[in-house]
Amino acid sequence: MWALLYSGTVATMQFGTLDQFDELVAKGGMKPGELTPVQIAELSEFIVRDPSLPQITAQDPRSDHYRNQVLALHAAISGWREPYAAASNELCPYLEPAAAAAQPHIYKQGDGPYLADFLASFAAILRAMGVKAGHSVIEYGAGEGQLAIMLARMGCRVAAVDIEPKYLEAIALQCGALGVEITPHAGLFGSAPSGFERVDRIVFFESFHHAVDHEALIPRLRDRLDEDGAIVMAGEPILEDGNYWLPVIPYLWGPRLDGLSVFAMRSYGWCELGFREQYLLELFDRHGFTTTKTECPMTARGNTYVFRKKPAKKRWFWGSRDRA
Repeated sequence: MWALLYSGTVATMQFGTLDQFDELVAKGGMKPGELTPVQIAELSEFIVRDPSLPQITAQDPRSDHYRNQVLALHAAISGWREPYAAASNELCPYLEPAAAAAQPHIYKQGDGPYLADFLASFAAILRAMGVKAGHSVIEYGAGEGQLAIMLARMGCRVAAVDIEPKYLEAIALQCGALGVEITPHAGLFGSAPSGFERVDRIVFFESFHHAVDHEALIPRLRDRLDEDGAIVMAGEPILEDGNYWLPVIPYLWGPRLDGLSVFAMRSYGWCELGFREQYLLELFDRHGFTTTKTECPMTARGNTYVFRKKPAKKRWFWGSRDRA
């Protein structure tokens, strides 16, 4: 789904059960870590609509009841036997650090438009971030680190945080070849290495949608920001009203039901969430942030949300010399 969304391609949705999805995967010989662009497109067009799966019916999206229903649906889709935990569910079993360093996935497809999609996204993100040399940045869910490396090469002080140590190894190999420095940190969203307790920018690129406990995460991120700092988010499945892909997220937030996301959940155990835009923006507003959204004209992957702390309200007291 997201490959088509970002490329601007209009797909013809096909709806089916989880069993029918498995038949599609088996018939197409689709293998984890080896999907071709054609297979990605085919999976993207398949939307799981299966009444036998657990449903998300809770009214309060911030409640434990809602969260438990999200995890029940994820468990049914993924087939994961143990309770969800990011430290075990969000690993990347097929990753080979040396191969990923030599040819990150944005190049591995060997497809010019696919690569251009990412490069256009990075350009849009960098413009929206407003960073300069000397700024401190944490990228959460850095993966192979292409954006983090760009920031480090321009002179930012960068920490790459990922739950998968093999990604950090791939980043280290690239940094060694380029002669740049990035501070690696294996940990959950919200954690940070020494020296990055407070930073100018926090970045999520195609990663925030793995944050099951995102509401509890937001205030922790706020505490990591300098007063003029910002949280920057792009490449995320955040759908506004009227979006063609709304059937993929038939609730305020929860597991995405497009075949590509279902394939990832069933293959690796990842929790592939999606969000309705209004829900997410109201959540950040509730936690004291303003939002600026900048749309990328070339690709929706580059649509960037910048969240900044709301100015503190002045409090006036009788007898104050500053009273107007």
